Amino acid sequence: MSFLAISQNISPNPDQLAKDARDIVEFDHILAMKYSTDDTTRRGFERNFNPMTIRQLMRNYPKISWPMFIAEASQLAPHVTKRLLESPKYQYIVMEPEKLQQLNDDLGNPDCELAI
Repeated sequence: MSFLAISQNISPNPDQLAKDARDIVEFDHILAMKYSTDDTTRRGFERNFNPMTIRQLMRNYPKISWPMFIAEASQLAPHVTKRLLESPKYQYIVMEPEKLQQLNDDLGNPDCELAI
């Protein structure tokens, strides 16, 4: 981390860095435990093929910023990002629609353990 801080010309607070690292690990653990499907269910490949356009994604899962997610996921290929976001017919494959719905429902819910 100090190499990154030096490269950015910043002086991070070690206590804050340690807290942030713990928070990231805890968040990752929550995601893994709450939104992962068991191996047997996950191997049901037919249930994992759910093509959706960006419009369908935004309608079905409105709490997720799909344009931002796609831009971040494809940031190393901006020409691809542009094509993906401008093509209303491009279909994304949603592998776990029930889990994605659960995540969507939990986003912004203060009573949820995720509490983002």
